[in-house]
Amino acid sequence: MPNKYGVRIYALPDSDVILIKQTVKRPESLRYIVDSLEDGTHREAHINVDDTVGIADAVRQALRGELGVRLIRIIVKEGLNMKIKWLGHASFMITSDTGTKLITDPYEPNKELTYGEINESADIVTVSHDHFDHSNVAAVRGNPKVVKGAVIVEIKGIAIKGTPSYHDDADGKKRGGNIIFCFEVDGIRVCHLGDLGHLLSDKQVAEVGTVDILLIPVGGYFTINGRIATQVCNQLKPKVIIPMHWNYKWSFSEIASVDEFLRGKRDVSQLDASEVEFKEGELPASTQIIVLKSAL
Repeated sequence: MPNKYGVRIYALPDSDVILIKQTVKRPESLRYIVDSLEDGTHREAHINVDDTVGIADAVRQALRGELGVRLIRIIVKEGLNMKIKWLGHASFMITSDTGTKLITDPYEPNKELTYGEINESADIVTVSHDHFDHSNVAAVRGNPKVVKGAVIVEIKGIAIKGTPSYHDDADGKKRGGNIIFCFEVDGIRVCHLGDLGHLLSDKQVAEVGTVDILLIPVGGYFTINGRIATQVCNQLKPKVIIPMHWNYKWSFSEIASVDEFLRGKRDVSQLDASEVEFKEGELPASTQIIVLKSAL
């Protein structure tokens, strides 16, 4: 009897390329999930595949009939991981295993904030608040969807939730509001705290929920400092902590380095890299801190 295969198939945005990701062998059929190039919706179906037909031919036939998608080529991928790259300041690029890219809080460089210009393309941009160093949406290429405010939305397979908070410890009277954004990417929950200025309330902790990877400001002055950041980490109990918004390429002497936050902590990895990869089910059992170099 011919062998059967189970694969997951993704249509890349604005492309005729279909990604096929090997999952598990199935005894009877091939299950696929497709993002339609026309309307972005998800489609599911089953295809019978055997060695005499081949995966690629069976998928072409099924998709041509159901979605009218013209396939130029099919790329087979296995074991793709979600990636997080620190561009600098509070800006990260999160890339899903299908290539969807999300950029947080794009900054505008100046003589004091000396990170390089952001020239990346993205599908989604989130803005925690409208200060110049967090809201330079125009710098991001690719006509991304911009997400602001306390919303709950799903875009290209990434679930996004915004939770209101403050940029200071005076209910926003000093610096205004701030949105905490939580993303679910490839089964991993990532939380970006923006310019958080205070400990979280019980309500905010509940709204944020489970956090696998926490992107947290630690430099103080404009945000929480290392001491309070440590307490926020204890509130949210993430598996991975990535510090941001510290004095890396910033001439403000008031902003602390990452050392204050790291002092006395165990399981710290200071990487000579700007990007790290994660996979669902393979996160550390105990909390690990990862310090990245800025990409820009």
